[in-house]
Amino acid sequence: KVPADVLSAQAVCLAESYLSGFQAVHCGQRAPARYKANSLSGKSILVLGAFTNVGRAAIELAEIAGATLIYAPCKQKQRRKIREMGATPLGVDQSEWVHLLQKKIDVIVDATIDTGRDINDYFGALHDDGDYILVGRSEETVEEIISRQTRPSNVVCSNLKSRMMNRIHSYCVFEKWEYCLESCK
Repeated sequence: KVPADVLSAQAVCLAESYLSGFQAVHCGQRAPARYKANSLSGKSILVLGAFTNVGRAAIELAEIAGATLIYAPCKQKQRRKIREMGATPLGVDQSEWVHLLQKKIDVIVDATIDTGRDINDYFGALHDDGDYILVGRSEETVEEIISRQTRPSNVVCSNLKSRMMNRIHSYCVFEKWEYCLESCK
């Protein structure tokens, strides 16, 4: 039940943010494993857009699920708040730290899907079996995002596209519940 001092519009946003955050950090897990208190034990999570509602939810839910490491790029003035949220702050310039995380991240939760971000900048941080989760509505499909990321002159372009297609997932709470309820269980 929603407390009397919480507006209906606020309650709806809270549910959407936490459901999206939950689905993102548990990508690939099926019930009942995803509902265990230690479902992310030993996992490392990178949250892009940590100060969005979904980003905050993803950090909190990853911590509750026992994620070993949670990282979040942020501005210098936001580092204390990121630590309070339960994540390790990183600089906004990924070139300062992405090499340190090379192949060490299990899940990237990208809550900034519509910013035109170059996902190649972060893809190298993913573990070989890691997943990159684009959260929210986008005007582009995953295929279009990948095509924009890979350059036609690149010799390994088709191999890169193939690897990316298997590891990049899009999650929008409204689309998944409407068209693919099974993936939300």
